[in-house]
Amino acid sequence: EGSPLVNSSIIETDQDNNIWVSYAHSVSSMLVKFDSQGNQLCTADSLPVDSVPVSLAIDPNKNVWVCCYNTNTVDLYDSVAGQQLSSIDTGFIHPSYVALDREANVWFTHGYNFCSKYDIRTHQLSTWKFEDGLSVITEHNEPYSSEEQQQAIYENEIWAGLGIDVYNRVWVVDKVEN
Repeated sequence: EGSPLVNSSIIETDQDNNIWVSYAHSVSSMLVKFDSQGNQLCTADSLPVDSVPVSLAIDPNKNVWVCCYNTNTVDLYDSVAGQQLSSIDTGFIHPSYVALDREANVWFTHGYNFCSKYDIRTHQLSTWKFEDGLSVITEHNEPYSSEEQQQAIYENEIWAGLGIDVYNRVWVVDKVEN
């Protein structure tokens, strides 16, 4: 018996051992929550089918943050019914990796070489840019330049991962410079 779902891209578990799965496809994206026995608990019905959810992070309230590559948003979904609670949508392009720090602030990579932090208490967004060839990270709280937009749309991003360690240090993997 076949399944209507495309291959899953990301799987994360919450504190209750429930499993969130994002199915990323440009015409049939889905976000589904299963219990530890494999029973489907809910779907995020408001997730656009063309969103391409590529990364997940689960907050202390068991809600799930999702980077949606095609719709250029980072969305928060309720852990019980899968309803969208909020969205970070400030003009960034192709969010790709998401992680939460010890204060539950939302960190995500986007564009060709940007990393941002969304402060959940103040709702402020701070952004940094990795300068190619200089191995320097600079604060960058301005809209994308036209060159940065073109780079974000047409070139593969430099990021290969994002994580936050137990000391609350943010780590990004630069696949270009290793």
